[in-house]
Amino acid sequence: MNEDSDPFRLHYVQDGQRCVHSFDTLEAALESARRKLRKRPELIVWISDAERHVLLDNAAIRQRLGP
Repeated sequence: MNEDSDPFRLHYVQDGQRCVHSFDTLEAALESARRKLRKRPELIVWISDAERHVLLDNAAIRQRLGP
């Protein structure tokens, strides 16, 4: 699938490299964030739209995912 067609993008920095994964739904991006944070709780994550406008920052994602 073309990355440009996916409206939601999960961003994070891991081992000094910026990583971006595209998803077709916000729920899918949040679930991926949940999995990443379960493995590496220290990660800083954020979700943007296709134009790279931040939709949810690290604090908002963690609040949505709960404890």
